[in-house]
This record gives sequence, structure tokens and C-alpha cells, in this order.
Amino acid sequence: MLIIEKLQKQDSFTVLERTIAAYFQANATSLNQQSAHYIAIKLYTVPSTITRFCQKLGFSGYPAFRQAFWQEYTYLQANYQNIDPNRPFASVDTDYQLAGKMNSLYQEIIQDTYALIDHETLERCISLLEHVQNIHLVSLGAYTQLAAAFQEKMIKIGKNVMLHERIDMAYYHASSSARSCFILISYAGENQEILRLAKLIKQEQQELIIMTSYGPNSLSALSKNTLFLSTREHLRNDLGIFGPYISLLYLLDVLYCGIFKKNYEYNLQLKITKEESYQRFRHTNNPLIKD
Repeated sequence: MLIIEKLQKQDSFTVLERTIAAYFQANATSLNQQSAHYIAIKLYTVPSTITRFCQKLGFSGYPAFRQAFWQEYTYLQANYQNIDPNRPFASVDTDYQLAGKMNSLYQEIIQDTYALIDHETLERCISLLEHVQNIHLVSLGAYTQLAAAFQEKMIKIGKNVMLHERIDMAYYHASSSARSCFILISYAGENQEILRLAKLIKQEQQELIIMTSYGPNSLSALSKNTLFLSTREHLRNDLGIFGPYISLLYLLDVLYCGIFKKNYEYNLQLKITKEESYQRFRHTNNPLIKD
């Protein structure tokens, strides 16, 4: 969950904590320059109260909260200025207007996801996938088809990728002696079975890559190898899964391309040889796609 959502939701907040939350939201643009002492004076309280409230939100103290809040605020201001991913079209739109809005939305989702990529994290993830014996993809629900497409691409360049829609099977593989890397996909990052699996993977000293929403969540806290999905779409109050779906497709393709280029000529020849062998009877009269 994003920090701003926690401040707005105000679960179990006291009256004073609601006041602090409101102050943080109202002063988002300048909070990065304000100390806990300064805020305490403004709110007629003491710095320790500010610290305890930040700890209640899951941070070690006010400085850690301020840094994370500023990063989130900057991210939210930098992207998605034109289309609301939760309501990307309206009932009064013509079909062609709808198509134009979805065009804009898709472009903004990709730009948003690209902006969330940490260069070092991406390189580390690609290197892990390049060198392990087995890759295990764990995906539930709507994202499984995208994971299957990634699996197919990887298999065609000789990578052993297993897709798990059942978490129990992935759980058993996590205890295997074979060196493996697990990719866990969860938008919310709070599924208890996936969290249990992630903890076992760490315990067994297997490699772990997380693909989840931006902002604090239980899953991303378990691995430094976290790639963030575009995080503007609500879990339920939306018109369909657009942002996370397109974002995940993009990130999986980036991982595949990163692995492919590590041994470009070999992978290219391997893929072409396999395709020509298996699909030798496939043909087309369309000059645009004809080999």
C-alpha cells in the first residue's frame, strides 16, 4: 500500500494522529525540508509523537518516513498526468475516443514502469536468471498467461523455466538442492501463501526476485531484487486490470531480452533452428510477416 493511502485510510488513528496525517498530506511539497521538531511546534506537540506515528506506519522513525514519502510523492507527480488508470474511459466516449485513451494509457503505463526501474537491480536480476539451473515462476490469477508467455520465450533459448499456479508445488521445489531462482508475482504483495513461500526460499538460500507494486508491502521487504509494477490502479475499484498487466508484460520482456543479449548470437541461432525445425510447414502469403 502506498504511504499516501495509509495516511488517507486512517485505520486506528487517534485524533492527534489524524492531525499529523493531514499535515503530512497538506505539506507534501515541503515536507522533505521539515524536521520532526519543526512539525511538532506547528502541531503543538512533541517530536517523539511524530516519531511514534511514523513507526506506526512501519518506519524506523521520521527521517526514514520523510525519505520514503518524498520518493513516493515525486513518483506520483511525475507520471500519469493525463489518464486515470482506474477510470481510463467514460460511458460517453465514442469507440474511437476510447481507443485513443487506451493508446495514451498504455504509453503512460510503460513510461511509469520504466521510471521505477533501478539500473543495478535490473542488472542483478538478469545476471541471476542467466546463471541458475532452474527458474520458477509463481503467478496467480490474471497474470499467469503473461508468465506462460515468458516461460515459452525462455524455453526457446534453452532456459529451464517452470510455471507454478499452485503455491504448494513451488513450496516443495524451494527445498530442492538444485540452484534455482524464484520469481514471485503479486501486485498487492500481501498474499499470505506467497509470503510464506518467499520466507522459505530465503531460508533455503535460493535466489529470489519479486515483482510487485511500488511502496511498502510485506513481499518487497523480503528481497532487494524487487522490480516494481506501475502502481496507480486500485485492487478492486477500477474498470479492469490495465496498469499491472501491461507493466508486468513489459518487465518480463525486459528480463527476457536482457538474458537473450548475454549470448546474443548463440541464442539467436538456437531459436531460429528450433523454430525452423518445428514450424517448417507453417506458411503465410502476407509479405509483411513472411520470412
